[in-house]
Amino acid sequence: MASSFGAPFLGPRTRLAIPARRALVHPAPLAGRARFTPGAESVWPSGKTADGKEEDLARTPAPEERVSDMLYLGDLRDGWYALTNLDMGVGFAMRFPVQVFPHVWLWRELNGTDDFPWFGRSYVAAVEPFTTAPGLGLGKAAENGTARILAPGASLEVRLLAAGYEARKEPAGVSEAGEAEPG
Repeated sequence: MASSFGAPFLGPRTRLAIPARRALVHPAPLAGRARFTPGAESVWPSGKTADGKEEDLARTPAPEERVSDMLYLGDLRDGWYALTNLDMGVGFAMRFPVQVFPHVWLWRELNGTDDFPWFGRSYVAAVEPFTTAPGLGLGKAAENGTARILAPGASLEVRLLAAGYEARKEPAGVSEAGEAEPG
């Protein structure tokens, strides 16, 4: 159920709006040019780079910035996100049940990994509602109590709503920083 995005939709004027309250950087170092200290936590949409610079996490870095990020967005007030390209005037939104997916994984490989498999040539991002965070495997999710367990023969059905939209500015109800405004 991950939604992946690339150029030309993905660009420096693409903004992510999500009603998250916190962001967590993947706890282990990853390949590529990571900007953030592993395991660092911040109040969405603000993040602090490893060198102490404030960063707007809702903004998509430009291709020439050459960065890689793996972030977990949590403490969601509601289950939705919207990604808007302000230059193109279009966006993509998804609604999901926050009771089932209390986290959203934000993975961005923005020309930031010179080695296999990207070789510095992949400008792509994925936004994925998820049951656990951080992504350390099923064993760790079971250990920390975030693994979803279904009884034998049980099933879980969810409804998702995905929509494309036209927009010439930030979506209604979204602050300049990419946060959902109370309403």
